[in-house]
Amino acid sequence: MSVRQATFYFALVYFSQGVCQLVTLMNQPLRMYLEKSAGFDAQRIANFLFIANLPWVIKPLYGLLSDFFPIFGYRRKSYLLLLNLLAALSFLLVARVNSLNAVLVMLTLTGIGVAASDVVVDAMMVQTGQETGRTRLFQSAQWFSLNLAAIFASLAGSRICARWESDPSSALRAAALIAMCVPMVVATLTWWMVRDQHASINLPELKSTSKALQGALGNLKLWLVVAFLFLINFNPGVQTPLYAHLEHVGLPHSILAMMDMLFSVGNVAGALFFMTAMSGRLSTRATTIIGLIAGAAGMLPMLAITGKTSAGVAYSTWGFTYMIVNLSQLTVAAEACPRRVEAVVFAALMSICNLSYSYSDVLGSTLYEGRFAHHIAPLVLISAALTAAGLVFVPFMRAKSAAQE
Repeated sequence: MSVRQATFYFALVYFSQGVCQLVTLMNQPLRMYLEKSAGFDAQRIANFLFIANLPWVIKPLYGLLSDFFPIFGYRRKSYLLLLNLLAALSFLLVARVNSLNAVLVMLTLTGIGVAASDVVVDAMMVQTGQETGRTRLFQSAQWFSLNLAAIFASLAGSRICARWESDPSSALRAAALIAMCVPMVVATLTWWMVRDQHASINLPELKSTSKALQGALGNLKLWLVVAFLFLINFNPGVQTPLYAHLEHVGLPHSILAMMDMLFSVGNVAGALFFMTAMSGRLSTRATTIIGLIAGAAGMLPMLAITGKTSAGVAYSTWGFTYMIVNLSQLTVAAEACPRRVEAVVFAALMSICNLSYSYSDVLGSTLYEGRFAHHIAPLVLISAALTAAGLVFVPFMRAKSAAQE
């Protein structure tokens, strides 16, 4: 592929993520279905979503399979075709099945398709970026496309919830059918655009990678980064408990989907701010300190939510500061990866972030329904405190200057 074609294709796959992840288009229709049709409270919704999001916790496995075990003689194209077809078919079945357990299985399969496709296309992006020297262009296009898709997907989710507010099953089916279309487009363009070299199973290289991974497991600094990433992503008050709180103040799911949209708008603004004001200007430590302080402070407006306007301000602010924290932690994770196993370790670190974020939602929802008796303030304060606590790890980070980036 040419640079222009590669940029378009990588952006397209990330656009698919922006639509098909359970936190965008499907988010509020699914939550409305679980709450109104299945009778779930916040704790049961969080448990359901934790299982459905498990595919994002095992991302390194997808990379190892794609790198060392080709399908039909190809490491990229075959996987991308099968994974996107799997996601499309699973979304179609979500719209057709009636059993709650079947819905959970199908949504988990969509997660496998989307998450594994993300890993494979990232490997393609790294390889193409090394060959062309345009890695930053590809990454910028990917993240912009993902957040742009999330904005439109959240808007669509809002319209769906408003249209079928009294019929949550129809809302879920409509969202699933829309989501199905995007991976179908990706699969079609993968067939026409992706050129892949024929490959065979590479057992010697797999053994070398295994040895390098064993060495990485003995790296104390890497384990400190693992603890750091787990801690700052452990936010038990900003997902399902917060949605439940917003419903208690009178906001319907259609408005909650608009909050998701404002969060995505904040993400875009935060990414632009990070790129123009922080990236290449500050050291890793300085960037991380600013990110952690901003991230903790950005949650505090959630304490003042009393209606639609204050919720909009809170979600926009949180989206802006969350993206700064996210991009800062990506830098820390990338710099912590040992040589020879950069891709696998980076995917593992991202899986740690996903696990922490998902499990914190389960714990937060349990506390919200139980000990905190539907009070959101303690969970917001805990979330902010844990993000700020990441500052303890900053002295142990590599002192890489902006000039070295």
